[in-house]
Amino acid sequence: MRCYLLAAVLMMAASPRVDAQAISGVVRDSMNAEPLAGTTVELFSVEGRIAARDITDQNGLFSLEAPSAGSYRLRFQRIGYRGAFSAAFAMAGRDTTVSARLLALAVTISPVIVSASTQTYLTNAGFVERKKTESGYFLDPIEVDKRSTKAKQTADLLDGIPGVTLLVAGGSWGIRVPALTRQMGCDMGPRIYVDGNLMNPFGTTFDVNTINATEIAAIELYRSVAQVPLKFGGNDAVCGVVVIWTKH
Repeated sequence: MRCYLLAAVLMMAASPRVDAQAISGVVRDSMNAEPLAGTTVELFSVEGRIAARDITDQNGLFSLEAPSAGSYRLRFQRIGYRGAFSAAFAMAGRDTTVSARLLALAVTISPVIVSASTQTYLTNAGFVERKKTESGYFLDPIEVDKRSTKAKQTADLLDGIPGVTLLVAGGSWGIRVPALTRQMGCDMGPRIYVDGNLMNPFGTTFDVNTINATEIAAIELYRSVAQVPLKFGGNDAVCGVVVIWTKH
């Protein structure tokens, strides 16, 4: 998938440093320049390892530290926007300031009556009917609300569900991501749908923790190919499927 990123990387005048070097900046909407809060920003080494991670604040600001001099890339992810990588840049003993602008992702969704209740929305989405088949594992609004009171991050909603493993990502930051099967080739994790839209096509990644747990109405989990409905990939979804329905 071709990703688009408008970003300017400006090397700021500063004395050379031999310790960890700061990378700070702001993420904005490419159309209206509004700051994008809740954007996940990850710093990757040229070997593809995550060196640092942050989430932008209400002003779209983030701050990271590169552990050493070298070449790095930044990845930006936010629900509703195209995920994007920056070009590689060098950290050579100087702090760096980054300005990035992300393109909104055009999403086509089924018509929803605004006045409809959450239960009506889930019925129209097919959640209620699929739950009757018992072919997957389902968290209805009552169960989601109960789990969200203890969840520190969205992935915690899936803690303790049979067949679900929460893998720690991002080293010491403790970010957890779900894995539904540990078979070979499933390192990227399951397919993830939000309100019926596939969020990680073509082998890309999507962090479920970018969605606030309190915004989620229901979740469907399909841990094997035999369970996955055709609309969520069927036999092609060999690594399982997580379907998240948000509150309306």
